[in-house]
Amino acid sequence: MSVTNINADFETLTSHWSSMNNPRENARKEMMESVGAETWTYGKNFAKQLRSKIFQHPVATNPMIRAMNEGQFSFQQMRHIHLEYRHAIVQIFVDALLKLTFNCESFDNNLKPGSKQAPRFLILLNLLDELGFLPGLDESGYYKGNPIYSHYPLYEDVLYAYQISDEDRKHYEPSVISSKVRECLQAEYNNVLGLAALLATAEIQVMLFSPPLRENSAKVGINTDEGYYMVHGCADNGQEFANDDDHEADLWLLVAMLVNSDNAASVENVVMNYCDLWDEFWLHQHTFHS
Repeated sequence: MSVTNINADFETLTSHWSSMNNPRENARKEMMESVGAETWTYGKNFAKQLRSKIFQHPVATNPMIRAMNEGQFSFQQMRHIHLEYRHAIVQIFVDALLKLTFNCESFDNNLKPGSKQAPRFLILLNLLDELGFLPGLDESGYYKGNPIYSHYPLYEDVLYAYQISDEDRKHYEPSVISSKVRECLQAEYNNVLGLAALLATAEIQVMLFSPPLRENSAKVGINTDEGYYMVHGCADNGQEFANDDDHEADLWLLVAMLVNSDNAASVENVVMNYCDLWDEFWLHQHTFHS
């Protein structure tokens, strides 16, 4: 079937549907309606308070933020820091999002039939960004995207810029704390609530530390005007591609759907432990390279 016919059929089909505009808001509305106003309000308040606690945690003012912003680390030191960060989160972030998408099947156990689809839809919007798609249509009226612009391969390109070979990456032995950070997220792979909360926390961590990583990288000669650091850590010229704020908010809304008075304390404990590990991770980098 030609693209023209596909588009024509699509227009005919969607003329009978509700609005296809504002997909993120459409998903959020469906999620709220699936749990009801009382549960939604409780969940959003919980997420707001937990988010505030993350920003009050020592990780939010870790000395590595200032140190990297000041460009205190050399090319060789930043090579090592990037390898550590790769192991701790970059390699598995999309894996965790995919796990979260699959495990939304548990929503149908406690909510009305079909409730799993709206959160999956919302996570998919995040995955589209992570995997190299962009909003809009290409010149033939089809999806616009390219896997070479997936965020993880873009990070691997940064490592090439740091002259880190494939063999170096393959045989790299991460620090104990880097592995602990990674394993903490992986431990929640089968717990949709815990995983959503940790991924939201990871998004905050990315927003806190990507700008300093970008800044110090630029100061040691890495081109940060394109690639990974155009979509992470760029406050002025990357907003078309950097959607971390939306991604974080989406993940907190998944938490809002599932959290209740029985599981709220355990979710908070998991998140605070993850923050402790991230703080220890960055303190280790600071101490190791000082």
